[in-house]
Amino acid sequence: MKTQEISRSEWPRFFDTFSRQNQGRRITLEVFSTKLGDQIEGRELALKGITSELSDAGDRITIMIGAQRDDHVTHSIAAPINVTVERTEQGVDVALMIKSADATSALLRFRPDVLPDESNADKVEPEMLPKIRHMMSRLDDLTYTASDGREVMLHQETEHFCWW
Repeated sequence: MKTQEISRSEWPRFFDTFSRQNQGRRITLEVFSTKLGDQIEGRELALKGITSELSDAGDRITIMIGAQRDDHVTHSIAAPINVTVERTEQGVDVALMIKSADATSALLRFRPDVLPDESNADKVEPEMLPKIRHMMSRLDDLTYTASDGREVMLHQETEHFCWW
């Protein structure tokens, strides 16, 4: 696993790319706070997106999870000071940690059983990639539900399909 710290100036672009690449993946969101203790904000919910607002009045990062109205969670981190992402050797996002000035931390962990590996991923044949990219570019994100009910994701960097 590789851990990378993301500089503040890169947050808007990083979260835009991170959200597009991981939208729909199942995550657990935990919040660690000295005031309120450790809490799970959402478990096994689909990532909708993460945004960052940088301003002189104070920075804010917002995490949106849940695909349905009854499971939608929005968690905001005021005054974030540190963002780190953990990735596999293949470049697949595994976890994201956001720390704030008040010592509160938010940890977003992806469900481990959907990482590309030999048991749940297929390498795409090179000649099929243009067709697959075209078909998936017409979708709102890089995940869709297959006819057999499984959710399918194309990981852009590794060009593997994952399903769960």
